Amino acid sequence: MKLSKKTLIYSLAVSLLMVALFIGYFNALLPSLYVDFKQDKNLESIKELQQKYCKERSYANLKVLNPTSTITIEFPMVGSTLILKNNFMEVEATIKDSELLEMLDKLRNLSDDFSNEDFQISEDELKSYQDTIFDKLMPSKLVLENYPISVHVKSTSDYQGLIQISNKMHLISKKTFVYESNVGDGQTYYTSYFAISRLSDMIVVTVSSVTTPSMDDIKPVIVRSLPMILAIVVLLSMLLSSIFAKYIVQPIRKVTFMAEHIINTKKLKMKPIVLGNKDEIAYLGETMKEVYQRLEDNFQELEIKNARLSEENRRQEVFLRASSHQLKTPIQAALLLTDGMINEVGKYKNTKEYLPQLKGQILNMKRIVEEILSLHHNTNELSMETVEISVLLKSILARYDCQISEKALTVVTKYGEVMMVSNQELLEKIFDNIIANAINYTPSNNSIRINVTKEEVSICNEGTMIEPELLPHIFEPFVTSNVKERGHGLGLYIVSYYSKLLGLIVNIENTKEGVLVRIMNDKSC
Repeated sequence: MKLSKKTLIYSLAVSLLMVALFIGYFNALLPSLYVDFKQDKNLESIKELQQKYCKERSYANLKVLNPTSTITIEFPMVGSTLILKNNFMEVEATIKDSELLEMLDKLRNLSDDFSNEDFQISEDELKSYQDTIFDKLMPSKLVLENYPISVHVKSTSDYQGLIQISNKMHLISKKTFVYESNVGDGQTYYTSYFAISRLSDMIVVTVSSVTTPSMDDIKPVIVRSLPMILAIVVLLSMLLSSIFAKYIVQPIRKVTFMAEHIINTKKLKMKPIVLGNKDEIAYLGETMKEVYQRLEDNFQELEIKNARLSEENRRQEVFLRASSHQLKTPIQAALLLTDGMINEVGKYKNTKEYLPQLKGQILNMKRIVEEILSLHHNTNELSMETVEISVLLKSILARYDCQISEKALTVVTKYGEVMMVSNQELLEKIFDNIIANAINYTPSNNSIRINVTKEEVSICNEGTMIEPELLPHIFEPFVTSNVKERGHGLGLYIVSYYSKLLGLIVNIENTKEGVLVRIMNDKSC
């Protein structure tokens, strides 16, 4: 299963679990929380109303939660006249009943500090006040005089279906408390609040009755809304999960594409991918890119080494073939001279004449072997140092003073202060072979010009030329242009080989004056 589908299924499972918890919360906890919230809100409403009314003495700027069932009564400290107020009216009433007047006097004699420990009103006492007021104010006791409609109360009944559930008293301040009474018939529940405040000139009583919400009232609404809630949650979960899965899988696809591209093309080189994020997947992609970059570097390094190794194998094969062929001539000549002198055949009886020739052939073979051994010297680890070119050339020329004097050659030098970081041993072999060739192939009474600059070292020997057909092969082993004074033909091959090791370029060309050899640093070209 693909990661996108796994992510989608996982997200849907989490979403369904959240929906189940959501439904459980709505069905079990929310109704009770709503009921508690409404009760607290009703209590806070009567508290706020009582405090603001005591300050304003008016309903003009007051916000009442239940204006039709809320009324405030002002009880003056003297007299029997009461003032009743709410949002709709303001009524003066005079108490004529002696029992009610007695209750009014008890109310006036309440403590000035409701928070005092001595102040106590029992629930039985409050209930007796409540029953007395309800009994006195029953519709059968009311007489409406001078009212345009005649009202006659035929009968009254004490409805016993209402059951007293609880009574609570809430102390608001030293001058104010709220009495809460809860009743119900099993289906509907009612709460009555009596807020009483003792002021300096009167006692203010606010009465408010509310219907207490029931959990059974809100549950059907929640149940009817659950299908819509469930459908919306599932659809949103699927949509968001799909987007999230695509967002997660996209960088993984890029990394996978990068790996597949490398596998299919068998190349590590490819365009860099951009993941954009800074999460674990992006870190994985960056790590893979770094791994592939290192693999690419190693691959390229191996290709370079393989190319060098292939070239070295080819060079050794050519060199060994040429060496074998080149060694045949002096070996055969030496054997011929040796056999002739041993058997005293003809002119070879004169050993004094032909022994020096035999020695010359042996020395020729010795030089070839020495050059071969020198050429195969371990060059894997070259020690680099700073070499002053003019000093090196002077020391090489000093070794050839006898040859230069013997041929009456003129050496013209123009040295600049040039320093080169290189391997002095190999660099000396390069210049030594070039100078030796210049001395050997320059005719007597001619000049050799040496010029040293930061860009190149040039050596020109006058009075001689290289055959044009030999120039393309001049650096191959055992190639020489002078038959009369030919050597073994390894000098320029050694120059070419060591120059590549040191990163130098050697160029040989014919000029009007003679043969010009230029040695340049590969970095300066």
